[in-house]
Amino acid sequence: MKVSEKIIELRKAYGMTQEELAHICNVSRQSVSKWEAGIMLPETEKLLLLGEIFHVSMDALLKEELVVNSIREESGCGNNTIHEKKKGIYEGILIKESVEDETIFDILHIHKIELWNTGGKPKYWTACFFTCEKEDFPKQAAKAIKTGEDNDEKWFVDFKAGNEKYVVFRDKILKYFPEMTVYITLNFLTGIITGIGGPIAIDIASNVSDGSIAIQLVRPISYRLIKLSENLGDLAGNFLVQVVPFFVFFAAIGFAGKPMLINFILYLFSAFLGFLCMFYFGFFFGLFSFYTTYFFGLNMAMSVILQFFSGGLIPLSFFPEYLEKIFRMLPFASINYTPIMIYLGKLSGQEMGYALGLQVLWILIFYAVGKIMWYLAIKRLTILGG
Repeated sequence: MKVSEKIIELRKAYGMTQEELAHICNVSRQSVSKWEAGIMLPETEKLLLLGEIFHVSMDALLKEELVVNSIREESGCGNNTIHEKKKGIYEGILIKESVEDETIFDILHIHKIELWNTGGKPKYWTACFFTCEKEDFPKQAAKAIKTGEDNDEKWFVDFKAGNEKYVVFRDKILKYFPEMTVYITLNFLTGIITGIGGPIAIDIASNVSDGSIAIQLVRPISYRLIKLSENLGDLAGNFLVQVVPFFVFFAAIGFAGKPMLINFILYLFSAFLGFLCMFYFGFFFGLFSFYTTYFFGLNMAMSVILQFFSGGLIPLSFFPEYLEKIFRMLPFASINYTPIMIYLGKLSGQEMGYALGLQVLWILIFYAVGKIMWYLAIKRLTILGG
């Protein structure tokens, strides 16, 4: 049997078209057509690649007297075999080179294998298309995938279960639809409640720059209490006019998820704590306007920092574990990220208690620091006229 005939039989046995084989080999379809017509012989590199794809030796491909006896409907991958596609709870692609513990293949039903040319190191990846019936597959995959901590590899596996899609990355299990959609939705709604990046700091700066702070100081109510009352009014209005209608709309189209009742109640409580944390932080930060003539740029920089470290731009769980732990201890996470994690049910009872306690702690810290800062700031104030 000639090389061209062997390529034809192997390609058909594996259910590939000429276009599919050309894509895997990184050549044109015309090149594959010429191989199969006997017009030209594949290059040595491509012959090696064909051998890996079809699980045959170079001798079996090149020597006409040898018959390719591995043309069949199944082939090995770990301790598994390739079969017809079968329905399962999970369906996805697993890169064989990313696996630390190959016993993961024992629970997979592999129905297709492709060799991908990476253009880097390693040069080729073995992509295993699988289904799996094990309910705890995400947890088993998280244990089996290489973490990449030693060699900077960033391995992951993605798969889906119905409409839910998963990514297992560095021992983390992330559901990014609908969970990621819910996260984005809740990030938007929580931002309205907490007033993250809100006007409190700018309001104080405006009062200082236009001199209206003098009028506020002669009132019988403390300036901070006046601002808190104004922001509570804004919160009530925004909650009724924006949060409730938007939440009903997002819930109707499935973007708000289905949280447990207790998680929803604790989310509202945590979001209110986030509002207080944001208010007292904003009040403290706004007092820097007593010490600078251009507060706008400083406020813009702080808004970016708030959005980043509160999980407003990227969920904190996407960062390495040690960074995530650090970020979650900062006050910014208490403003926005903590309420969302409670809503999603990501915190256990003990973790939830710790997170809520941390929110209260930051409120007290900013309250105390703001009080000291206010005392120092008004000593610098000079009022002319009146």
